[in-house]
Amino acid sequence: NDSLAGAVEVPFAIFEGLRSCPTDDDYYILPMFAGDQLDAELFFLHSEGDIDISLFDPTGLMVEVSWTGTDDEFLSHAATMDGDYLLEVQLWLDNGTAIGNDYEMDLLLSPAEPNCSTGDFFEPNDTPTTPFPIVEGAATGLSVCPGNDDYFTIFLSAGEEIDVDLF
Repeated sequence: NDSLAGAVEVPFAIFEGLRSCPTDDDYYILPMFAGDQLDAELFFLHSEGDIDISLFDPTGLMVEVSWTGTDDEFLSHAATMDGDYLLEVQLWLDNGTAIGNDYEMDLLLSPAEPNCSTGDFFEPNDTPTTPFPIVEGAATGLSVCPGNDDYFTIFLSAGEEIDVDLF
């Protein structure tokens, strides 16, 4: 995910153990529908490096930024159109003793009213033979629509347990 062409699509979740390095920006694709509300938060120590975030809409227009000179960055944006938004994470200034800076990224999506004509991010996952694979953590931005069942898979090793909460 070190270039626009190499941007990766990620679910709306919490990501720990990420690292931003000089001249090596990180790019994330965030699919959203018009009316969806994105809250993106990065946690890091400014003393190790100043990390900034920028959000671009599906046309490539920069629509939100968080470029502070302190610990952590936060931006919030209500999508104005359907499509893939691009979040750029950039190490603006490397202040610390080590090269780069570690960060945690929290992505929260508050969906608009369910768009039952197109479904949610995980579509098409309407049958047991077309489940969407999910990873450990929170999945947000899901919708429940009449006549549109959703199926998911998750990998578990022998003896592991799963706890699912819906809210």
